[in-house]
Amino acid sequence: MNTRRAVIVAFIVVIVASGAIVSIEAFFANVQTAPDGTYSEIAGSIQGPSHANVTNGAITLKVNNLTDASNPAARDIWAKLNNQSNGSFMYNHTLVPPAGEQYLIANVTVTNVAHRQEPFSYADFFLVAKDGRIYYANYAVCGAYCSANVLQNRTLSSNFTGDLYVLFSIPATSEATKLVYGSSPPIVVTVA
Repeated sequence: MNTRRAVIVAFIVVIVASGAIVSIEAFFANVQTAPDGTYSEIAGSIQGPSHANVTNGAITLKVNNLTDASNPAARDIWAKLNNQSNGSFMYNHTLVPPAGEQYLIANVTVTNVAHRQEPFSYADFFLVAKDGRIYYANYAVCGAYCSANVLQNRTLSSNFTGDLYVLFSIPATSEATKLVYGSSPPIVVTVA
């Protein structure tokens, strides 16, 4: 009877430990490989084109470019910013996507125009594909000053301006058409 009980306890411990490892890995990787839903335009959304300042009155965004992460220049910037962080604020994410997927990096200049601290999270960004599917941000990097403010504290300090590089995982066959920041009101930037 004691042997049977020991086997059952060991089995339960293995199941719990496996679940914990999977949860921790998902938390740190934060890679969402499946579509998260379908996009419906919200009335009152602030819209604009890439390379233009688009503001909701508190935050101004300018999408400088949306690049495939396999681009050597994008990889170099990504590596440089990860090295600047010294691993203290960020998990070093590889730019090699899973099979059947592509990684896209949005270079976004973020400016706090509210003259007070503003809540901000890269997790509120998502891409809208041509078919209307949405894909949330997986990860972001920026310079050391930006990392401490934006990524760690999830806050834009008064008069903050900085470039943020936001990573998205989408199917290799998809084409992104819009980048949306889910603020109130949402900021919608056309990228295609």
